[in-house]
Amino acid sequence: MSFANIHEVLRAGAGSLTPAVFAGQDLQRLIGEALDESDAWHRRHCALQAPIVVSAVVAMSLYRSLSIVNVFKRVLDLARGDRDVSLTGITPEAFYHARERLGSEPLRLLAVGLAQQANPSASFFGLVPCAMDGVSMVIPDTPENEAAFGRPPASRGETAFPQMKGVGLVYTDTHVFRNCVWGRWNLSELSAAEILLGSLGSQDVVFLDRRYTKIDLWFQFLDRRVHFVHRLSATYKAIPVVTLGKGDSLINVGRWVAIPEDERKDGRTRRWESRQLRLIQYQIGENEQVSLITDLIDPLEYPARDLAVGYHIRWEIELSNDETKTHLSTVGHGTQHTTFRSKTPAGIYQEAWGLVAAYNLIRCLMVEAGKAHNVPPLHISFVETVEIIRMAWPQLQSTASASKRKALYLRMLHDIADCRLDRPRRKRAAPRVVKVKISKFPVKRKGHRSRRRDFEADLKLVDTPAAVLT
Repeated sequence: MSFANIHEVLRAGAGSLTPAVFAGQDLQRLIGEALDESDAWHRRHCALQAPIVVSAVVAMSLYRSLSIVNVFKRVLDLARGDRDVSLTGITPEAFYHARERLGSEPLRLLAVGLAQQANPSASFFGLVPCAMDGVSMVIPDTPENEAAFGRPPASRGETAFPQMKGVGLVYTDTHVFRNCVWGRWNLSELSAAEILLGSLGSQDVVFLDRRYTKIDLWFQFLDRRVHFVHRLSATYKAIPVVTLGKGDSLINVGRWVAIPEDERKDGRTRRWESRQLRLIQYQIGENEQVSLITDLIDPLEYPARDLAVGYHIRWEIELSNDETKTHLSTVGHGTQHTTFRSKTPAGIYQEAWGLVAAYNLIRCLMVEAGKAHNVPPLHISFVETVEIIRMAWPQLQSTASASKRKALYLRMLHDIADCRLDRPRRKRAAPRVVKVKISKFPVKRKGHRSRRRDFEADLKLVDTPAAVLT
């Protein structure tokens, strides 16, 4: 069948194409469901149908070093296949307006939908382990972006670019983002955590670092019956009331809450509410003492030492943030070093959710490859997997034969499974240093290298010093 131009190719059905490299994730169905739920199907008949625009936004994260226009041309090239038609029929302005019509909600629903089919394992005492943390993203310097997101202060004036902040919730076993909250550069991570609580249930356990120390947040976890293991801030003074063992005790935490008007008596407007939580204190080698607070109170079902060792899986979200921000969003030297490229806030939000969707697609593909070849997904290199996907995409997309496409897909899974890490990240310690001196951490030198360390062997439970109890 011959076509006169790229418009006819897209109208003939190629406009609804989805990347064949992600065929195992049932991407076409998920995109359709996201467009249905967000009511984002284009109202008028046009060449740039909504599904191909979604695919193009996802591709913008996979081909970060290319301009938006060139990413769009690459997607059009995949749509035309071997047909002898020009790409110039669809203008960059048309793609811009198509993105504007689409919005960011379909990308958000796609990212969340991918996480829902990730099938996480209940690997932590029969609970699904998750972690929560924030990350800052640099965005283009335009008046619209600055007004919407702001720019953080610096030691001498302001930072060079505006920034947006995201707080993510990640499955630690697979690194798949379960949900995110995006906002201004000074977005409160505590407020974002309260929003993300809506994505959690009684079968989940969340690992939090010390910046989330807030009694009200603990009560919200308890009210929703979501389990948590939280490292306490060094300034929080915990007073044990019942000793369960060495470095293991129960404490009472409380807060004042407002009394509803129809329940007030004797003129009181608020009452004291308290709950009992568990305090675990330990030390690794000669490092500083760490205090954990958790609602997993039963010492027989949840041994204190196992909880202390297990807390270190919280670091997996730091690796997820590194993979999205440093590797998936990286650009070549000489181009603008911003995470996103859009000049408007609406485009930034769309790119942000497109980034999460692209990352979840890659991670789900790594899980599929790991299952097929008996390799844990966290032992597969993310950076090499991205390169395998970029290499396989054109050939898979241009292959018409279903049997050959399946063979190429299986070969891609095998190639991904072969991308095993030569230096396991687990049970490894790295100093808090920086290469360029811009923070309080020491400058990185030759001796500052990560090293293997058996946390479990070095970990010891310790009792609370008397000074902390006063």
